[in-house]
Amino acid sequence: MAEPSCRARRPTPRGSGSWLPACRVTAPLRMRRQRPANEDGRDPIRTETGMTDRSAWTIAEVDSRVVAPLIRCGHYLHKMPAIATCSLLLTDGTWNTGALVWAMPPRETSRRYGHETWELARLWLSDVLPRNSETWFISRAVRHVKAKHPEICHLVSYADPSRGHRGTIYLAANWIEEDRTDSERKTPRFDYFFGTRKISRGKRAAGLSGIVRRSRVSKYRFSLCLDQQGCRLGEVPA
Repeated sequence: MAEPSCRARRPTPRGSGSWLPACRVTAPLRMRRQRPANEDGRDPIRTETGMTDRSAWTIAEVDSRVVAPLIRCGHYLHKMPAIATCSLLLTDGTWNTGALVWAMPPRETSRRYGHETWELARLWLSDVLPRNSETWFISRAVRHVKAKHPEICHLVSYADPSRGHRGTIYLAANWIEEDRTDSERKTPRFDYFFGTRKISRGKRAAGLSGIVRRSRVSKYRFSLCLDQQGCRLGEVPA
């Protein structure tokens, strides 16, 4: 089956095939459209009191190939991390509406925290979900790691200010804000672009013309300690 277009307009029904098209991926995550109402005019995921009904929502660990189309179409990086260690799929009872990917960070990250560490590398949610769904998903994903992967003692993630991200969803999920990346470097780092595409060192060495060098924007760093004995919850490494 051919890979779906990123212009898919509806959430993905479970069991619809090997490829799972993204839901309304043409809209930015923070620009949420109204979910179609029921026949009686009510929001299908709102209770009569106005609270969000998540009773039918489920989170399952799946093969990375299942969530890859969602990430490639819906996430702003449009690619999976190099080493995905745990991929979670969110469904609302009928549709696949979210994906979260834990990944193996650079070795320096685990040395920094002194424990086996995973990075929350990708997060995508359909824009039909209500606000605060990101924090809800992250909190459940942390519970999953604690229950199914107890060898992981620390979690880390980053927010890219160049994309308008400040990390509010991590603070709401009780993660600890640390210093920004590259804060300890004495010299700035740069990225190289050909048009709008970031290129590798190998392509720069090939003498490609039209390459533009841009200063790398440091990201906000957030962490969460899962090992009560190894470190105090909320402790920021020196």
